[in-house]
Amino acid sequence: MRRLLASVAALGLLAALGSPVNAAPGTPAGLVAGAPTFGSIDVSKIDPQLLPFLLDPTRQATVMLELTGTPVSLVEAGALNRGMILSSLQSATVRSALAVAQDALGPRLATLGATMLGQYQDAYDGIK
Repeated sequence: MRRLLASVAALGLLAALGSPVNAAPGTPAGLVAGAPTFGSIDVSKIDPQLLPFLLDPTRQATVMLELTGTPVSLVEAGALNRGMILSSLQSATVRSALAVAQDALGPRLATLGATMLGQYQDAYDGIK
C-alpha cells in the first residue's frame, strides 16, 4: 500500500512539473525516441481510499523519480555489446551529465515544496 501511495504521489509530482519529457536518442529498449514518457492522471480512476492522502497538502512522502536519461550501467552495457569497454573517464562523463540534468530540476522541485534527498546515475537516472 505504501508503494502504491508513493507511486501515486510521484505521478502527481510529475504532472505538476509540466509537459512530458521526451526520450532522447539512444533511449533504452521499451521506450520510443521522441515519445512522451508519462501522461495525465485520470483522477476518476484513483482508489477513493487514496484521495485523503492526495488532498492533504501538509502530508509528506518520500518518492523516487526515474528520469529519461540513460544510466551509466546501460551506456556501459551498450559499449560492451559493441565490443568496447568504457574508460573510467567516459563513465564519469555520463554520470556527470546526468547529475547536471538532475541538478537543474532542484529549483523547480523546491518551488513545489520538495526536497531532493539523493541523486542516482548508475543503475538508473533518478532522484529521491
